Amino acid sequence: MGRPRKIPAERLSRYIQARVTDEQWNWLEYRAVEHHGGDLSKALRECIIWSQTAVTIFDASDPHAELSAQLEKMTVSEVGDVGLVMDAEPADEA
Repeated sequence: MGRPRKIPAERLSRYIQARVTDEQWNWLEYRAVEHHGGDLSKALRECIIWSQTAVTIFDASDPHAELSAQLEKMTVSEVGDVGLVMDAEPADEA
């Protein structure tokens, strides 16, 4: 018999195993080190949030309106906590 599972609302995390290109790995590692104190999990969660947001915007019937709605929905604390400042990697580290 397996150990008891928590109800989904109390579950803290799930495990992801994935194959990525060297370029994708290097970018994710850069985000983790430069923006999240080396926390690769936090950098990956950030990427998933960005992806969810991008898909929501681009799949909308009016992407411009959806982008405005997404920006209005975000608060300053959400931007800081999740790290949604989308800055480019410095050219010398690319």
